[in-house]
Amino acid sequence: MRPIRITGVTGNSVPVPLDAYAVGATTLVSFDTAGAPSIQVTNDNVFDSSITPRWVANQTAANANGQWTVPAGTRAVRGTGMVAADVLVVSQQGGA
Repeated sequence: MRPIRITGVTGNSVPVPLDAYAVGATTLVSFDTAGAPSIQVTNDNVFDSSITPRWVANQTAANANGQWTVPAGTRAVRGTGMVAADVLVVSQQGGA
């Protein structure tokens, strides 16, 4: 899957849907950053307009490369605390 890049956002980004059912998939999220953004995750369906997704802070810390690993089963991620110069990069690699 090609990386998704979101730029020009102040505050919270739009949700980035993930393939929550991919077997062995690893999702990495990182920022090319000018500010101090973070990420939130949801297990709710962001395509269902009858609900309001419950966003929570990602429980894993960023690794030395500034990447977060997203827990399996996560339906979507979004950047928070972003400034217009931040670039949110979401990369989900399929598994076996």
